[in-house]
Amino acid sequence: MVNKQQGFPSFTLTDGHYVEVYPKMTTKNYLGNEFTLEYDVYFETGGYGVYLMLHLPDGEDNQDRLLGVTNSEANYCSDQAGVSLTAAFPEAIAGNNYENQWHHVAIGYDCVHQFQVKDW
Repeated sequence: MVNKQQGFPSFTLTDGHYVEVYPKMTTKNYLGNEFTLEYDVYFETGGYGVYLMLHLPDGEDNQDRLLGVTNSEANYCSDQAGVSLTAAFPEAIAGNNYENQWHHVAIGYDCVHQFQVKDW
C-alpha cells in the first residue's frame, strides 16, 4: 500500500509518539567516510521534528550521533565526540512559516568537514 500526502505518493509515519524505522542494510559498515542523507518532510502544525539516529558499526545497539530538524532549528549531537550543536532557522522560515508545507532536507557528512544540514 502506498500512502498519499497532498496527492503525492509517500512513506507516511503519522500520529503517535516515536517511530523507529530501520532501513535494510546489507553490511555493518553501510555508510562510508562521505555520505548524504536526504528526505522530504511535511510538517503539520504541532507535529514532531524528524530525528535521525546513527549507530556505530560495531553491532551493538549504541547510538553515536543524533541529527534533528524541527520547525525552528537543526541540531546535532555526538555522544562519542562530546559535541552538541544547534542552529536556529531564520524567522522568515521558522515556526508557523515552516509548518504545513513540504521541505527537502539534505544532510551531508565527510570525515573532514563533519555534518552540514541544508533545507530547501
